[in-house]
Amino acid sequence: MSIEVIMELRRKGGCFLTGEDVEVEVTFKNTHQELPKSIAWSCVQLFCEASSLNDKESVKRQRLKTSFTKAKNAIFASDPTLLFCDIIINPGEVKKFEAKHLIPLLDVPPSFKGHYKKYFWYISCAAQQPESPLKMSQLPIKVLNIGVDVEEPPIEVEETPKELLDCPDFKLELPRLSIVEIAMAKIQEICSSRKRRLYEIGNSGTIFAKITMLKNTFKLGDDVIGRLDFPRDGINCLQTLIIAETVETNLLDDSKPENFCSHCKEHSITAFMEQTYFKLALPMTAVPCFTTEFVKVRWRIHFQFVITRDKLMNPFKNGQSLLADNLNIETVKWNLPINVLTCSPFNASLVCSNSDSTTFVI
Repeated sequence: MSIEVIMELRRKGGCFLTGEDVEVEVTFKNTHQELPKSIAWSCVQLFCEASSLNDKESVKRQRLKTSFTKAKNAIFASDPTLLFCDIIINPGEVKKFEAKHLIPLLDVPPSFKGHYKKYFWYISCAAQQPESPLKMSQLPIKVLNIGVDVEEPPIEVEETPKELLDCPDFKLELPRLSIVEIAMAKIQEICSSRKRRLYEIGNSGTIFAKITMLKNTFKLGDDVIGRLDFPRDGINCLQTLIIAETVETNLLDDSKPENFCSHCKEHSITAFMEQTYFKLALPMTAVPCFTTEFVKVRWRIHFQFVITRDKLMNPFKNGQSLLADNLNIETVKWNLPINVLTCSPFNASLVCSNSDSTTFVI
């Protein structure tokens, strides 16, 4: 075993959108100082594997077109790319091969580590020397779902002058936009739309807080900004807790409770405030909204208000007042659904912890 195999992603960070190509470079190096080594074959393939808490849960499997996968619940497998058959590598020689696999645009989930369901994407590379056991390694990647309909816009081309068409060296090449450029342009257009929205929060018919927001569609990495107004008309709001969280719903079993995951929060003391603002940063390490046949993941802003109908100040001597003790308080909860789309995979790669390469020996 003196052949070192290095599988490396062309894109640093290993984050991709659905509909993109995953390009890898596989390097074979003979580390033996004297003897040449032969390799019978090598193959590269893209997988998406699903796992859940319930081992008896049925998973629709795609018929795999190769026999070297270790995935027990592979819900997607690309066509295998055969890199070579029967090659000889001399001592110290290095040979490089490339492979490219397309992530489907539709009908596949993003990378997700939830409570009821987990989806893992990875590139698998297998190689074998003659009369030796099969060796393989897996390189995890992160896949983000686009979440919007993407369609390449029509390209308007001006009429080409006749003198250019008659020129034999003239070639008309139309620019093609990548799936990332098309998707991010559409997402940016959706997230840029602003419309003032006012939500009134009340208790027993009395409004104690008003929430103002300019939009309810965001992308990962955006700031959720809003304003809180407190009328202080019979009810005082003592403090607020605002949380951006994802809600995972098990679509196969309605009896299972929803699972909540908090991503960022902001706590404020508002006892004597008439107006304040909040800002929540949606992390690029999270997942956009998506739905599969097993789970549904959505985003919401969770509000908690601690209120009281008692007076906050009691009169004291000489016209002074003291803060009241033993207030009767009540906690009011309210949820605001929001739509969260993906960010650019290049931005997500900056905070992704996945490795760009993996090495094994055959």
